Amino acid sequence: MDGSVGPDLTFTAGPNGFRTEADIIGSIAARLGYAFGATGQTLVFVKGGAAFIHEQYFVNFGGLNDFAFSSSKDLRWGWMVGAGFEQAFNSNWSFKAEYNFSHFGNDDVRVCNVAQLCFDYDVKQHVHLVKVGINYRFGGSPVVARY
Repeated sequence: MDGSVGPDLTFTAGPNGFRTEADIIGSIAARLGYAFGATGQTLVFVKGGAAFIHEQYFVNFGGLNDFAFSSSKDLRWGWMVGAGFEQAFNSNWSFKAEYNFSHFGNDDVRVCNVAQLCFDYDVKQHVHLVKVGINYRFGGSPVVARY
């Protein structure tokens, strides 16, 4: 990543020179799937929607671990797509696994220290996320209307 300091001085960060830390990542998505099996206990699905990430940026200078360089935290929005499956193994419990790709586009970030020495970065952020989990559904069997 490249950044500039003032009009004439350019700083190029090394492989560990610039990093981000995300403390929150999430999505607001719709899921479309197909259930199959003897009682419809297997679901495969695709999903898509909005994604958000709350992160902070840091600069590392010549072995001085994040020495007084950091920016304010930033909430960024983007989009996400994903796919997965869910398998019920009784009336209340299921296992799921899914993969999500979130893209947050480009963002211009200014990272400064206490002496107001600043570096500008063009951050291109995307996240690959694999989720696995066990779900418990409260309430037992679904209610079925009979006419």
